[in-house]
Formats: sequence, C-alpha cells, structure tokens
Amino acid sequence: GCSECSVPPPALPSSPPPPLPQCMLHCGEKSHPWEERCRWDGCSGCSECSVPPPALPSSPPPPLPQCMLHCGEKSHPWEEQ
Repeated sequence: GCSECSVPPPALPSSPPPPLPQCMLHCGEKSHPWEERCRWDGCSGCSECSVPPPALPSSPPPPLPQCMLHCGEKSHPWEEQ
C-alpha cells in the first residue's frame, strides 16, 4: 500500500473534564434538610454532603478454641488430643 493508507486517523478532541462539585453560598443559607440540598445544582460539593454513611456494626469474631483442663492430663500425643 501507499504511505497515505498507513497514516493513523487524526485524534478526536477529548471532552473537557466534568466540573468539580461546588458549594454555592445559597446552599448554606437555606433551611431545607442537607439530604435535599446536596441534590441541588451547585451544592453537591458542600462538606455536609460528603459525610460518609455510618459504618455497619461488624459481627463478633468467632470464639477461640479452648484447651479443656482434661487435655493436659492425658498421656496421648498432642496431635491426637
């Protein structure tokens, strides 16, 4: 083929990055619940909107195996007890 056939196509212009979340002045001046205000245009960047949800309680760890008193009194090898 000819040299024109092996030239890569021109790169498409990349789209600009999305705007960073903002916290506009009116977000803090309103009395609506923050849960609602965080969905408003210009309010999703407010610190009240970035509070992580409460952590779920973790389940307790399983109980550790216990050495019963009679285990040490036996004469069998430990691998068998």
